[in-house]
Amino acid sequence: MSRRAPWILAAFAFLVFSFRVVATYRIFNDTVDENFHLTTGLEYVQHQKYTIGPQHPPLGRFFSAALPYWMTGLRLPDSYRPGLLSQEVAYYYYIGEVWRIRGSEFYWRSLAWARAGTLVFAALTVLFVYVWALRLYGPRAALAATVIASLCPTILAHSGLVTVDIPVTGTLLMASYFLWQWSRKSSWRNCLLASASTALALTTKFSAIAFLLPIIALYFAIARWKRWLGLELAQAGEFGLGLRRGGAFLALAAVMVWGIYLFEVGKVMLPPEKGNMPRPAPTQLSQLVAYKIEGLTLPAPAFWQGVLELVAHNEKGHRAYLLGEGYRGGKWSYFPVAVGVKSTIPQLLLFALGLGIYVRNRKLPWAREMVFAIVPVAVIMGVAMAANLNIGVRHVLPLYPFLAIVGAAPFAKLEFSETSRKVGLLLAGALLVWHAAESLAASPDYLAYFNEVARGHEERFLGDSNLDWGQDLSRLGSYMKSNNIRSVRLLYDTYTYPELVGVQNEPLSPEEHDAGWVAVSVTLQQNAKPLFDGEPVARVGKSIWLYRVDPHDPIYQTGKR
Repeated sequence: MSRRAPWILAAFAFLVFSFRVVATYRIFNDTVDENFHLTTGLEYVQHQKYTIGPQHPPLGRFFSAALPYWMTGLRLPDSYRPGLLSQEVAYYYYIGEVWRIRGSEFYWRSLAWARAGTLVFAALTVLFVYVWALRLYGPRAALAATVIASLCPTILAHSGLVTVDIPVTGTLLMASYFLWQWSRKSSWRNCLLASASTALALTTKFSAIAFLLPIIALYFAIARWKRWLGLELAQAGEFGLGLRRGGAFLALAAVMVWGIYLFEVGKVMLPPEKGNMPRPAPTQLSQLVAYKIEGLTLPAPAFWQGVLELVAHNEKGHRAYLLGEGYRGGKWSYFPVAVGVKSTIPQLLLFALGLGIYVRNRKLPWAREMVFAIVPVAVIMGVAMAANLNIGVRHVLPLYPFLAIVGAAPFAKLEFSETSRKVGLLLAGALLVWHAAESLAASPDYLAYFNEVARGHEERFLGDSNLDWGQDLSRLGSYMKSNNIRSVRLLYDTYTYPELVGVQNEPLSPEEHDAGWVAVSVTLQQNAKPLFDGEPVARVGKSIWLYRVDPHDPIYQTGKR
């Protein structure tokens, strides 16, 4: 290939990726969290305040709110008052109410523009997958890594939603890349680029703190362990220069974070005892810090409050579901199972091949650099397994670009025999074709994708945002229209106004009909005693089961059995 060909083909792969993402915008209604992320982003864009939902930082939300704000005129209503709205009310009220008043067409148009903001970070993700693999292996493998990442159903799914999961994926990948470069070659340029990208990661999602701290420590330990063991002496003055660069790293990152939080200075407030954001209790980890800084006047108070809310949420845990069991809190096995069934099998096999190549050649210079792409996979998985929040593979979404980078190793021009190289390349090519076939077959249900291990009985493995995130309500509206169903009893976990997507959900009158329709979400069926026994009349999308019941059945009247 010519020198430009890999870049051109990688750009084409991203264009195809973008087309597939955009094609989902009008298929799926807003999922459970999109309403809230958009509300908080609009507060930031429209009023230059950040008070409603500090448990996540503002950067990703800003990009999602800015486009509908400028392109469609989406605004918070005049009744908005900063600091007076709880998270629970925000879900139901501001943006949802605006959508309800302005109608279905405005709803779909503004939601599409909001989702387009996430594509900025998807582009960043694909770009740094290419750049990292290019630095490791060369152009052919870099193109392969780009294709692997752009075909990943999980990346496709979350690139089309107004959430903070793809923003942290792209910025954490970028930060890890520049931290890798800085650990290998000390320079002011690498230091400042690492600092700026780290600040961007910290202002997309707070899990970046838990991921980046061990990544930074391991990167510098791996890059300089010989010197630290005394086998190589540091040059005169190098220690002082390192301290100055470390100080500059922290200072630039702090100023950038503060700037993204609008240079606010104010009192830090502890999270309220509500829902999943409990007030930190005595003897818990968050209490050690929370009660020391409560009421203090600090720069970026919403940053500190958000960290405290996340720690408190993690300590309390969240409702979760794994392998037929509902529970609250965390299980170490959750994320290995989630990655195991939510990734395509060929992508996992390509990653395993890449690991095998690393182990076989770990003493060679190019292989020693591979470890910097392997470390984040281990760190992200390890941190997630120790956490107390098991609510979706999206919480380890940042590891998927690294799976693609390591999985591209078989496509590199490695120092093997001619026969081994050809066999390896043929095997890797076959796995890549299989990966592409899985990705295309999953369209457009990337969010609810499960591989062959769980396919057909996904609800027995995982729930929540892995399968049912409220995304299929608009499909129910289309199904009702095409089948002349006037109304259903809706038992579904979503904040979308059903009327916006064509779902009339008033209970039918027993005097007028002999039977009624009930639409139930998979999440509500995932109980030890499900709401309904037997097979549904129809399955709408991947997350709604439609039943036909006697109107005199108690569930028809009350929604309970």
